[in-house]
Amino acid sequence: MNKQGSPMCIHALLLIALLSGCGNDRCPTLPGGVSYCLRSPASGPGFSVLQQVVIGEGEQQETLLAYIENSPQRLTLVGLTPLGQTVLTLTWDGEHFSANGPPGAWTHINPAVLVAVLQFALWPQDAVRAGLPDNVVWKVGAGDGQLIRQGESLLTIQKTGQAVPYETLSIALHPAKLVVNIHTLTDEACCAVDTAR
Repeated sequence: MNKQGSPMCIHALLLIALLSGCGNDRCPTLPGGVSYCLRSPASGPGFSVLQQVVIGEGEQQETLLAYIENSPQRLTLVGLTPLGQTVLTLTWDGEHFSANGPPGAWTHINPAVLVAVLQFALWPQDAVRAGLPDNVVWKVGAGDGQLIRQGESLLTIQKTGQAVPYETLSIALHPAKLVVNIHTLTDEACCAVDTAR
């Protein structure tokens, strides 16, 4: 397990995208082959948050921090090592992406997949459904959501807390056999990182 903030953190974050198809910037292909057309930042809630992200389980897990901010104009994601070093930045304005990371990081990876996963976790259910094809169901219950195609569960999200960005999120991408657990940190930690960026 990575405890020192090495470049493995960014590799763990990008694993979600690596296990997905390329698609295009607006409609990426998710694990399991489902195309999802991204919604605009304005269709989602306004928020800013610092979260601890743990990707994988047991000895195979990697930990990093993610600063996420959404406004009507722009969604911004900043990935940081546990020691606070910025290793990735991604913005989406509803039309275009701007992505920066280690040399070559985005050569074979579509950053739109990371935005898609964020939208499934944080955007209103009607907005998410509007981006899906007719043969795919986004089923939302009390504290959870499930992406289903022909009876097969492709993505499961479990939430605790009453409002975005939620206290905790557990995201399972079943075709990729990948689990991501997210814990929202304090407002004080969020603001300190925001000021330093």
